[in-house]
Amino acid sequence: KEREMATFRRGCVRGRILMLLCVVSWSLVDAKRCRIEQKLPHRTSWTVIRGGEQNPHPNQNSLPLPQLVELYEVEEWNGEQWLGSREGRWVDERKDRVDPPPRWVAPARTEFDSDWKIAVTPGDPQGWQYYYRHDGTTMMPDSTIPSMTTSKPQRRRKWLRTLRPIITTSLLQEKEESTRSSTATTVVKGADRRKAVEQKKKRKRRSFIRETLGWNFKGWGFGLYKSMVFAQSFGVLFRLPLSINFDAYERHPEWPSVTSSLGFWFPSPSVSATLNLSLPMELLSMCGIFCLQGLGGTCWNALALIQWTIVKVLQTIWNILLLPYKALQTTIQFTLWLFLLSQNKETESSTTTKSASEKERNSKSNEWTLFGRGKPS
Repeated sequence: KEREMATFRRGCVRGRILMLLCVVSWSLVDAKRCRIEQKLPHRTSWTVIRGGEQNPHPNQNSLPLPQLVELYEVEEWNGEQWLGSREGRWVDERKDRVDPPPRWVAPARTEFDSDWKIAVTPGDPQGWQYYYRHDGTTMMPDSTIPSMTTSKPQRRRKWLRTLRPIITTSLLQEKEESTRSSTATTVVKGADRRKAVEQKKKRKRRSFIRETLGWNFKGWGFGLYKSMVFAQSFGVLFRLPLSINFDAYERHPEWPSVTSSLGFWFPSPSVSATLNLSLPMELLSMCGIFCLQGLGGTCWNALALIQWTIVKVLQTIWNILLLPYKALQTTIQFTLWLFLLSQNKETESSTTTKSASEKERNSKSNEWTLFGRGKPS
């Protein structure tokens, strides 16, 4: 019996020790799991956000998940070069116009986890996929691709970027914060709500300005000029296109193109500034079509009237641009006239003084001759 009791006691002690070890190991594993959940979510999933307005915290009981920003760059072929689509160069999967990648700003409580990347499969090495219409049907691999319903040849490529929520507290801390007083929660929520409203107004204001102006800098150019007649004459000209930097001009090819230039000329240092306005062939073709369809027999007179109006407008613009030059030219001419007039007066005064002195000398010499005396030495 004593042996059996000793065996039973040893078994109870071993069982208690094993139970204690299990409890300690379970608590350590649970604490380690909580620390890991504070750094990374327990699962990863990818979602598409539209316009950066999606809530980065959809569920308060779970950790926020990574998100994927997906944009489409769409271009059309106008017969000479690829330009932005009339519906918008940058669109999302719903064909809504969005900002270009450099202007994207991460929403509140989020940050970009990677740089912008282009999906090159399927497509060419630059990621472009080309589409066209054949027999009245649009040839494309996917019917849900945005802005691919026009008759012009088009191409598009996909831009991707990862958006990661900023995790500052764990789930346990969020639950503890939820148990605070209602007044503090109301104040915080009211401040967050006012901040969200202000940020939304700013985003709307910026988006309205960007959609209205559509400024997108395309580049600049320069040229070197050398005279073949004068060996020392040369110049440098810097060109800055103005109209091509606006997306609205890409959607309206019939609008005139405006370009500015600034030139420096040597060896006589001089500076020139020019503003070039060129009318595209689309405008003249539209005027011709309008005349042929709407005016009938008087189409040529109407076309001549339009051309005369255009010439007069260009002449007026040219005269306005020449006003500073004419004013400077008139000022220089008047200054030169005054200078020459003063020089002539000086020469006339000097000649009069010389003639008077000569007359006096002649009169004295006559007097000495009359009295029979020689000229004084």
